[in-house]
Amino acid sequence: MYEVMKKLKPHKAVILLFIVAFLIRFIGIEHGFPFIFHIDEPAVVRSALGIRFDANPGHFDWPHLHFYLTYFLFFVFIKARSIVQFLGLQSFLAFKMPILWQDPLVFYLLARTLDVFMGALTVIPVYLAGRELFGNRGGFLAALTFAFMPFHVHASHFALVDVPATFWIAWALYFSTKIYNQKPKESTNLIQINKFNSTLKDNLAYFKYYILAGFFIGLAASTKYHGGIAAVVVAVAHFARVYKNSKEKFVSWAGLKNLIISGLSAVGGFILGTPFAILDFSTFIRTDSPTGALWQFTNVGSVTLLERLNQFFQAITYRFALDIGPTFIAVYLIYIFYSLFIRRDRRSLIILIPSLLLFFYVSGFEKMRVHYYMPTYPFIALAVGAMSSHIIAITRNHIQKRLVYWAVFLIPILLAVNTSIVLLRSDTRLELFDWLNKNMTITDYVVYNSSSVSLITDKISKDRSFKGVKDTSLVNKVGYIVIYKDTDELVHFLAGNDSDSKIAKKYPLVKRISATGRRGGEIFIYSLGK
Repeated sequence: MYEVMKKLKPHKAVILLFIVAFLIRFIGIEHGFPFIFHIDEPAVVRSALGIRFDANPGHFDWPHLHFYLTYFLFFVFIKARSIVQFLGLQSFLAFKMPILWQDPLVFYLLARTLDVFMGALTVIPVYLAGRELFGNRGGFLAALTFAFMPFHVHASHFALVDVPATFWIAWALYFSTKIYNQKPKESTNLIQINKFNSTLKDNLAYFKYYILAGFFIGLAASTKYHGGIAAVVVAVAHFARVYKNSKEKFVSWAGLKNLIISGLSAVGGFILGTPFAILDFSTFIRTDSPTGALWQFTNVGSVTLLERLNQFFQAITYRFALDIGPTFIAVYLIYIFYSLFIRRDRRSLIILIPSLLLFFYVSGFEKMRVHYYMPTYPFIALAVGAMSSHIIAITRNHIQKRLVYWAVFLIPILLAVNTSIVLLRSDTRLELFDWLNKNMTITDYVVYNSSSVSLITDKISKDRSFKGVKDTSLVNKVGYIVIYKDTDELVHFLAGNDSDSKIAKKYPLVKRISATGRRGGEIFIYSLGK
């Protein structure tokens, strides 16, 4: 693919890659509609909508930057829709795009689209960072890697904060590579009174990348708190540059001032995105509920050092291989080995130290969830781009070069495409909704085993739906029993090894909804008293 793309001008190739990344994330954007099955999406959309009444969202389980960005999009949309109504075009657009007038569903669509846009746009800073360190080919292959990371493609379909936080981290990474590539400066003193204008311009040109890198780290932390851990990339880039330049002292007051400036810029970025962390400080520091920010750090839990090391090993090897891309994680591990033991390249420090530190930090959480590791993705993408570019550079045979492309990128691309196709297909719970809607009467009861289908059952028969499939709850009832099973539960249910299967055996199966190739669990519907 790079051989095709390099025939285009670099900026055109990256724009084309952005379009591809956007499309693969946009396909299936209406998944689940008219229901919202992800438990966290309403928190983002409702918080953003609430800003029109109160600028303070009132809770700090997530910082507020993405709420404000989402609200701005909502505000623009509402104004545009008002203009359409004023011009008398509502009937025409309502016929062509009825969802535009379906509140609150349209706001979920807008919030998801914002995540799609930010997720796809992340290929730009990843490309720029890769180009800064490894040239055009390394940059493009890094961007290509990021564009097709399967879980990032999946997560971009949801109105959540992980994808936007990663977007800001990628920009901080890019400006950190600019710090690394800065030429040594004879004098890094701050503004001198007697040479105000010339010194100001000179110093701003020198430490602007520290300011920008820190600022974007602040925005990342103001989107999701542990995005702030990526700040280590600024320090690593600084000391890696000092290490390669004999004209700079490894530890100097001038260098320390630059890092302090970067840190202050990060604090400024955080406060800009979450101003009520200061204005409502007493709520911000609460630990007793999701209302406070510090609750989030206790909510994820912690593990012992031995368990952390075990989870760290799992995270960088097989645990999330299908989510990151099995060949991508393999190339990342090869890059670690190559950089440490074969070619000691200082550029690798900017990739490996922050990414491994992030892996290690998150592995200390008791809840080991894939989205917690998303801040590592830009770094992994750079490692894959660098290693792939190097292998291709030393491979002379054109057929072998193509084999490298196929070997590295084919499986993740297929997984990423499949992710969007799965979201494009109807959720099993939507089929359950349609079936119950057609077959239930006003006097029927529905008894279900999982809260995963409660949105459906409550919509069909709120007063006649009951959670908990027990013999006592089924006495004198007429209607249906709904058994919902996730993949890991399905084997036990089919083998008759759980309580639900023992109850189900007493009733005739009238419908089975397969989860193969789509979202939602396997659903079994049994006739009750009919």
